[in-house]
Amino acid sequence: MFSECGRTASFNAPTPELHPLHIMALGYRWSLDFAGPLTLTVRHHWYVLVMVEHFSKWIELVALPDKASEGVAYAFLDKVLSHYGAPAKVLTDQGREFQDESHVLCDKALIDHMTTSRDHPEADGLAERVVQTVWYI
Repeated sequence: MFSECGRTASFNAPTPELHPLHIMALGYRWSLDFAGPLTLTVRHHWYVLVMVEHFSKWIELVALPDKASEGVAYAFLDKVLSHYGAPAKVLTDQGREFQDESHVLCDKALIDHMTTSRDHPEADGLAERVVQTVWYI
């Protein structure tokens, strides 16, 4: 038999709507994230900036001494913008390292800088998977 609360309970909560990020073409969107701190290198680098192109899954890795926004902006300019051109979108988390100079660079290059929800790394699963791989190398 059902209890009184079992008869009146309603489970008609709306299902949250998912919004997939469509990939339009090669070079359309890049994801950026950090792995680290890792083992100190000979050049005193603690972190690895992970940059992943969504269509081809091409990965660019850059060792950096810290998570400063200036280093992120320079690495993105040097490894992505100068080689592949400006993408339409860049996806990052809401870390301070992706604000300031990095955001200014995106504005100047007319790139839409998207950020994931706070405390939801699965929103950028592609970059997070590469970060996990870098941790185990």
